[in-house]
Amino acid sequence: MNLTPHTHFDDGRSPRHVQYSALGNIYFYDQIVITEFNEGVNISYVTGIQLLMECLKYIGPKPFTMISNRINSYSVQPNDYKYLERVPNLKGIAIVAKDSVSAANAMLESKFFTKAFAVFDDIKSANEWSKSIIDPA
Repeated sequence: MNLTPHTHFDDGRSPRHVQYSALGNIYFYDQIVITEFNEGVNISYVTGIQLLMECLKYIGPKPFTMISNRINSYSVQPNDYKYLERVPNLKGIAIVAKDSVSAANAMLESKFFTKAFAVFDDIKSANEWSKSIIDPA
């Protein structure tokens, strides 16, 4: 199992919960969920429903964003973003792309999701964007 350091942010915040699964590692912060999926997995409604249930369990009804930290290469079923759109407290998705091909794929995926969606080079920028989506004050 590939264990990643349990902090993604410079301020030292630790996740409230970490879920290790065959899909990858999922980190639950207060209002941000970070996914780091394993090499070669296929992310779809069928494979991701358990992740969605975990999000609802650990985040509850408060607004949240998901950051997909794409440290590995895997496939995503873009048509299945329609199911994520039905989660009322999911306010947006940020993708942290490791290279230009991953960024281009993420931009294509954005066409299938009508809520806030952005692509970043680093997790710090994705975190700042996520905070602005959750609390746009």
